Amino acid sequence: MGFRFFLNHTLMITKKYQLINNLGGWIVFIIALVTYWLTLEPTASYWDCGEFIIQADKLEVGHPPGNPIFMLTARFFANFASSPETVSVMVNAMSGLLSALTILLLFWTISHLVRRLTVRDNQDGELSVAQYVAIMGSAAVGSLAYCWSDTFWFSAVEGEVYAFSSFCTALVFWLILKWENRADQPGSDRWLILIAYIIGVSVAVHLLNLLCIPAIVLVFAYRKYKNMDLVKSLVALLVSFAIIFFVLYGLVPGFIKLAQRFELFFVNTCGMSFNSGALIYAFTMLAVLVWTLYEYYSRRSRGALIASTILSVTLSGMLFIGSGWWIGWLLEAAMAALFIVYKKRLPLRWLNLAVWSIAVIFAGYSSYALILIRSSADTPMNQNSPDNVFDLASYLNREQYGETPLLYGRTLYSSPVKEYQGVRSDTLGVGEEGTPIVLNTPQYSQKTAYGAPQYGKGVKGAHTQGSSVGLTDGDTRRNMDLAARGGDYYVKKGYKDERPMNPELNMLFPRIYSSMHAAAYGEWVNLDTVPGQLVELQAYDPMSDSWVPEFDTQSEPSVTAAGTIAYPVKTAYKPTFSQNLSYFFNYQLNHMYMRYFMWNFAGRQNDLLNQHGELDAGNWISGIPAIDNPRLGDQSLLPDDLGKNNAGHNTYYMLPLFLGILGLLWQAFAGRRGIEQFWVVFFLFFMTGIAIVLYLNQPPQQPRERDYAFAGSFYAYAIWIGMGVAALWRIGMWLVRRKQGAGAPKGEGAASDVTKAPADVAKSVDDDPLQPLSIVDEPKRLSRPSAVCAIAGAVLGVLVPIQMVSQTWDDHDRSGRYAARDFGANYLESLEPNAIVFCNGDNDTFPLWYAQEVEGVRPDVKIINLSYLSSDWYANQQRLPSYTAKPVQMSIQPQEYAYGALDAVLINPNGKTVPLEQVIKDVRSGKGRDQYGYPVIEASKVSIPVDRATVLKRGLVAPEDTARIVDTIEIDLANAPAVRGKGYVSLSELLMLDIISTNACNGWERPVYWCSTVGPEYHLGLTPYLRAVGMTHQLVPAIREGMPARADRAYDVVTKKYRWGGADAPEGCTPYFDETASRMLTTMRGTMIDLAQELILRGDVAREQKEEARAKDFYAKARTVLNLLGTKLPERTAPFGISIGYNFARLQLELGQRTGDKKLTRQGLAAVRRMMDLYAQYVVYNQTVAAQFIAPSLSIESQIIPYQFYDLVELYRQFGGNVKQVEASLKKQGVNLDQLRKNNEAYNGRGTGAGGEGGADDNIATIVQFAEISTEMSKLSPEEYAKRSAEERLYDSMFYPLYEAAVQNGYVKQEELMKHEQFKNVDLGRAKRLGDEYLSKHPEQTGK
Repeated sequence: MGFRFFLNHTLMITKKYQLINNLGGWIVFIIALVTYWLTLEPTASYWDCGEFIIQADKLEVGHPPGNPIFMLTARFFANFASSPETVSVMVNAMSGLLSALTILLLFWTISHLVRRLTVRDNQDGELSVAQYVAIMGSAAVGSLAYCWSDTFWFSAVEGEVYAFSSFCTALVFWLILKWENRADQPGSDRWLILIAYIIGVSVAVHLLNLLCIPAIVLVFAYRKYKNMDLVKSLVALLVSFAIIFFVLYGLVPGFIKLAQRFELFFVNTCGMSFNSGALIYAFTMLAVLVWTLYEYYSRRSRGALIASTILSVTLSGMLFIGSGWWIGWLLEAAMAALFIVYKKRLPLRWLNLAVWSIAVIFAGYSSYALILIRSSADTPMNQNSPDNVFDLASYLNREQYGETPLLYGRTLYSSPVKEYQGVRSDTLGVGEEGTPIVLNTPQYSQKTAYGAPQYGKGVKGAHTQGSSVGLTDGDTRRNMDLAARGGDYYVKKGYKDERPMNPELNMLFPRIYSSMHAAAYGEWVNLDTVPGQLVELQAYDPMSDSWVPEFDTQSEPSVTAAGTIAYPVKTAYKPTFSQNLSYFFNYQLNHMYMRYFMWNFAGRQNDLLNQHGELDAGNWISGIPAIDNPRLGDQSLLPDDLGKNNAGHNTYYMLPLFLGILGLLWQAFAGRRGIEQFWVVFFLFFMTGIAIVLYLNQPPQQPRERDYAFAGSFYAYAIWIGMGVAALWRIGMWLVRRKQGAGAPKGEGAASDVTKAPADVAKSVDDDPLQPLSIVDEPKRLSRPSAVCAIAGAVLGVLVPIQMVSQTWDDHDRSGRYAARDFGANYLESLEPNAIVFCNGDNDTFPLWYAQEVEGVRPDVKIINLSYLSSDWYANQQRLPSYTAKPVQMSIQPQEYAYGALDAVLINPNGKTVPLEQVIKDVRSGKGRDQYGYPVIEASKVSIPVDRATVLKRGLVAPEDTARIVDTIEIDLANAPAVRGKGYVSLSELLMLDIISTNACNGWERPVYWCSTVGPEYHLGLTPYLRAVGMTHQLVPAIREGMPARADRAYDVVTKKYRWGGADAPEGCTPYFDETASRMLTTMRGTMIDLAQELILRGDVAREQKEEARAKDFYAKARTVLNLLGTKLPERTAPFGISIGYNFARLQLELGQRTGDKKLTRQGLAAVRRMMDLYAQYVVYNQTVAAQFIAPSLSIESQIIPYQFYDLVELYRQFGGNVKQVEASLKKQGVNLDQLRKNNEAYNGRGTGAGGEGGADDNIATIVQFAEISTEMSKLSPEEYAKRSAEERLYDSMFYPLYEAAVQNGYVKQEELMKHEQFKNVDLGRAKRLGDEYLSKHPEQTGK
């Protein structure tokens, strides 16, 4: 049977077929490669790309969990770079090449699957024309559809891991199909071993490849076992899930776990150097694997074979699942028992395959030695510093990102369990009857629970006691003994903190769990509580070993029946299972998966980030009004820059989706083999899509779109799109047969191949019900119509990818765009020599690192990421030189913050102001640690003395600011936004203050800056001392509110050093700036607006002082800056946005008025008129969706424009524009100018509201609307807030002035506002601070 099957397959696959199949694949490969290389980004992109290119260029260590195979491959391509500037091109080209190879493999995958359904297994003749066209047409259409799909193309033109990961997925899936063809040949197991090796290698690229295993197991099962039914298929799936489990939670961490045991023994016990134990483990593992494989090859001794196998499995660590060891030893014992009992009946072939798989996965995974080696070299970028197997384990497990519950766990308001310590009774007085009034206050502490021990490299002079979790006296003594011994050693830093959460609040399938996103969940599911959802919490009583009610000591006590005063039982809200499911379907599945799926196969509205379900941002569309308008409002009224003029606006009319559905149905009903194939493809689709959604359990407000994670799922759907061509062929043949009617000979069948159920499928000639006779044995008389139908199906099918590429080319063509590199360089070029610059987010860190490390821009600068500075490994790296940048000076030493000793420093605000230098000395000495467990700062404010002579000598302040130089810089530390809410200073904040203080004590030898995108939360109360210089804010010892530009230096930076990122390309050649690049472009425009504003102000001051020459010079410089803004960063590259656009036009008009330049005035008026024409579309769209939906969610720009639009009208009127003409034009578009005026007055607190009569209600509604925006922004972490656009942060700043003016002028009453939960949720202190900062910088908004 096996030989006959092999012979039949050999005859079926003719040389001609192989030639055509290979040729077709390579043609599609060339099309894909040309596509990707023509649209390649010529430098680094935003987000992680700059980091990955640094890894390729210098083999430095990137973020967890690392990707050594990507690093090595990219390093190979980087060798072909002709200059540092082209390193990124080579890495991006690698992504393009791997993506094109993925398309090649997809072509061959589809051709294999379609051939297996359309060509008889024992066919010994040549394929018919119809079969050739159907097979090759399906392969071409499916592969090209994926080639030009939105998500895959995005990753194909930048230096990221996802192109490589997709290639590995495609390669593994194609290899199992190659095995399927050769399963009965001798040595076919080598294909399975190759697949295991590719999986091992791909783990060192991205873990997504493991999700192919269920599809692989199903192919194996369907090929090896006949008569597979539903139960057997489910068993095969369970086996596949077990394989994933043992690889992901056993084998992958097991290697490291065993290496740690070896490392501890050889370093701590034997006194050897760091990593010697890991090296010995690696050689031992390799030797045992070689021995085991030799035993399987020679079969000389069954006892040796069993012993070597058990030892190999043991050393692999795959059975030691979890943090403990006992489960692993039980499994080892069970395995040994089975081997002994079934010694003579062992399945040696499968055991041999399993050992080979362990060996090749170990070989692939061993590439992580590169991370150890490069980290030990202290490379400039050395994230997490994984230079030993303990830190490497934390690195691989992504521990810095925390854990999320999956199947069972905590919910939204869960907190650690309290431990009951007794009751404190206080007598408050005497009652009327003479009985004492007693207040019973329960006392609680945190219930502790510890997991696995945590080890780290010993730090000379550091001590673990008092700063570590759960250490016993014995642990501390052992650590001290090792430190006293000297040399290399590992200390036990503590134990993993596994404090239990309130068990009453745990639930199955917890989707609503993140307390940081409490308000944001409400955007996606109704979280209204009912009494049944309030759960009484319990505390643990160690004395009785039982659970007792936990009382809420923060609430008002009440009188009990016994006459005492006690606190109520504490309750917390627990989401219902229905609410969890609603959130899962509404946000996680629909918004974060199905929306991306439909982007690729139906169409995309625009490229805006959609975080809140906005109707006008980043939704899927079809281009069919009947489908789109009921969901999103009339899309024909969507503003042009959100619709037809947005490059991300793609309409496919759902053609790829429908073609895929046709292919899916045809495959599922194409015989038994068809349904087997369907389940294989379906589980590839499911595991790389919906399963990832389940696993990630994402909270709302993701900072970027996450469609790249689901590329494998879209790959699977592209297979069905390809099969849609075969479906069209069979539909055509059904129509032909139906037309022939009863004249068809018996047995040929007139029923549709598409609709026929599997049970009705005709049997093949050797009675195998795998393939339908109507497809594989079509009568000769139908060969011509069949060929015509196949050709027609292929032609119709190929129109689908052509339609897709006609839409997607413009928003994936990044050629000519240098935004990330140039804007990163602009940050660096804004700095003085030898500077220190603090940054925070991905997009103000990685582009800077890339520009400096790869292209050599400003190697003298020390770039410090404040998020990383909270880690001791990163603080240690700042003490090292990098390139020509000197080490950062700080007084706090490594041994003082080692082992988490300074992770938190408490604040005890006592109203005093203490020199910062003294505060840091107190912290270093451990002041307060004995009493509170943490060091304590006994001060409300800290100060830094200022030597005026040194400041002037260093030129730290502009000449016009010399009068503002202060004697001391005072920092209101207790009320700093980042400190006030939590009551302590983090290690990052402490070290930042130490760096600043030490620098000041050293005579301000290094200029200190923050990137302009870093929010004031990170300034730690230093905002009044900051001056804008280019794209940074410099710390200077002079107070001036609003962070104004330092005109002298900022002008030189902007005019001489700014790069434009390709935005200055000639009209018609402008590169595509996506949402992220446009956001950074807005930031850059904002710096130029601020500079022009300051230059005009300086000119006005000079004119007041009768210094006309200087005034003209300032005005001329302002004109130069505005001209650069208009020509180098023009509107055609990316829309200005109403704030930037308004200020740009206003400054042109004001400057034209001051200088008498009528041309400039005309330019300003023209700019205002263009904005009014554009934003009238927003007003109309806003009105339309407001009439169609209740409280529609719109992007902030769309929300705010109806309230700010009239400012444009007033500006136009103020400088001589024809407002009547504007009013007439707006009226034709359906815009009521008088209504816009009322909106604007309400917005600025100057009118009676937008509603005429009842305007107070409208004012309340307006304030409440802004309150929601402010609350939403306040809930963001500093990292998330920093990533928001300048526009969004602007609207956050505007809330308080609107509220204050409305209340003061009597437009609304405070008590009416307090009736609204949205208003009560606002942090008014925070809002006032932001509002004051905004108004100080924008006096025009005050109405003065």
